[in-house]
Amino acid sequence: MTMYKSNILANIQNRFLHWRLNWEHETLRSTYEICICITATLLALLESDGNLIITLSAFFAATLSVISVSTNMGLGVFYPTLHSLSMLDQGRFFIANSIFMVFSLCKAFKASNNFLSLAIIIHSLLALTCLTELLVNYQGMSSLSKSNDFDVKVPLYTKWSIVKSVSQCLLGKNTGKKSSLGVVSMKDVEEITSNASQERELMFKKAAKGRVVREMIEGKKWVVLEGYVFDVEQFAEYHPGGTELLLDYANRQADITDQFAAFHNPVIYRRLLTMIVGKLELESEIRSSKYAEKSTKGASQDYRKLTAYLWSRGYFDGAEADEESARITLYRHLGILCLGILAVSQSIILQKSMKNGGKFVNYVQCALAAFTLGIFLQQSAFLAHDACHNGVVNRTKEGRSKYRKIIPNNLLGWFHGTVLFGISSARWIDDHSVHHALTMRPFMDAQFKYLPIWCVSRKEFSTKIWNDMCRDFPPLVFLTKCLLCVQHYTFIPLAVVVGRFNFYIINFLYSLQNQIFFDLVGMFLYWSGYLSLLSLLSEDFWLQLSFTFISHVTVGILHVQLLVSHLATDSFTPEEEEDMGYFVFQMRTTRNIDSTKNWDWFHGGLQYQIEHHLFPQLPRHRLPLVKPVLLEICSRHGIRYESVESLESVRLCLENFREIASEVWKGDITVA
Repeated sequence: MTMYKSNILANIQNRFLHWRLNWEHETLRSTYEICICITATLLALLESDGNLIITLSAFFAATLSVISVSTNMGLGVFYPTLHSLSMLDQGRFFIANSIFMVFSLCKAFKASNNFLSLAIIIHSLLALTCLTELLVNYQGMSSLSKSNDFDVKVPLYTKWSIVKSVSQCLLGKNTGKKSSLGVVSMKDVEEITSNASQERELMFKKAAKGRVVREMIEGKKWVVLEGYVFDVEQFAEYHPGGTELLLDYANRQADITDQFAAFHNPVIYRRLLTMIVGKLELESEIRSSKYAEKSTKGASQDYRKLTAYLWSRGYFDGAEADEESARITLYRHLGILCLGILAVSQSIILQKSMKNGGKFVNYVQCALAAFTLGIFLQQSAFLAHDACHNGVVNRTKEGRSKYRKIIPNNLLGWFHGTVLFGISSARWIDDHSVHHALTMRPFMDAQFKYLPIWCVSRKEFSTKIWNDMCRDFPPLVFLTKCLLCVQHYTFIPLAVVVGRFNFYIINFLYSLQNQIFFDLVGMFLYWSGYLSLLSLLSEDFWLQLSFTFISHVTVGILHVQLLVSHLATDSFTPEEEEDMGYFVFQMRTTRNIDSTKNWDWFHGGLQYQIEHHLFPQLPRHRLPLVKPVLLEICSRHGIRYESVESLESVRLCLENFREIASEVWKGDITVA
């Protein structure tokens, strides 16, 4: 300890120079330090009426003070974790930082603005809670991790387990085993023999009522899963992933073996026993297609082995069962909390300085506040995306109950998606499930139906849906030609500027039409918060307009991020999809975005779109672990793995749009 304290300045310098290691190894402590610094900065902004020099001075002073205390109490990045400190050192650290926190709370109570006071109090209490949990849980994990029989199984989803798990994550509580998961290779996969498929075979065989031939299932709402036939007609209404998707497969009596494994926890297989009809006879029809090659069959087999391996090794474990996931979840939630409070604080400070500051200064402050809010909304959307995919808390989906229009099936997804981001979580789950299963299918992928504004695939013009639309409304043909001829010019502006407002309209109408009460309540809460911010700028209409425009354009970047991973790829009919198999189908319709580690937060996991589409429930921070094994599978079977940089992906999309526009202009494509 003495040697560690011998050079205070050197220790502080190491903390700054190795900030990334500090975040990776001491996430909770680092988050607490950031909370203190932000609290001090907000107080300085409030007390100085927005004086930037005083504010920056307070920020640097708070940063230096906190890091000095932490470092010289033995909490540097190169020092062992907190549980190795003596109780005396822990007490010193706790007292020194708590004094600062109590001072911050007292100042907050005296603040003239009640809203900012409340924000600072909540922020400070959360930071104090994180510290308390940090002190308690590191002691507990230290002793538990040394025990050989320490093993926490993933609990099944109940009405309260998700609330408990999320609250534990938000409090920074280490709720499960330490993760030892690493990069996956096919050698690892092939060395492990999974008995799960054999157990399911015995389970289905015991429950089957007889044998079924292909002729028996024609015209019925049945699906095929691992060689067995299931009647889903009665269950379709309660399907958590949406009725439309399940009926699409059932109406075609499709084989959904890979799709089911991708979207469901293995424990769900037992819930299918009441729907089983019998085993499908193997001597059914054999398709012949240019897509049904040996390589696709081999790739599908490797994909199934990999899926079983990932489940057996705990790669899908969520924050309720894995220490690493809990820490990352805490970091992300506190990150958006900081962004939200900063956006609110900047807006309040702008309000206070509107009368005294010049126009240029006011618009700069407005731009900063709006940009911060836009990033907050973008990051909230990413967390909603993770939660709705069960990538935060590994919960097993239950069927939609009779209260499905009053109580959300996914509480965490509803909070981030509806309350914080302003969209219908129910609609998102339905449409996004279809998108994952029927990626880029003409007029079926709910997230890529843009005709007549954009054409994402030439196959759209030959669909029955489009032809019926043109027949019912003849002027649509001329309108479509006009719009498509300039689609490569309208793509970016419409996606960035109009996309967000389009989301508002269609999500509100969906919730209203389907009487989704909880989504209507969530959107009301979202708009209450947003309009409250706008009301702070009520004295200047142009500032309000600038704030609205900049915040929506900033979050509008998200819409481009969602599109470039699929546009300018292939699209297939249902028959082609079934022939090539789910694995090859996803590889042909999806691309990755190359990114550096420093920018991973900005992409929110969308840079690993291939991995995400093949394993939708895999937590975001584990997507890079499966990328090497997917590259290995693709190389083995001669399948293309597409990954390009962000700007290159935009260029590919614009070039594809330009080619289609040129063909429409020349008449090479018949619109109707």
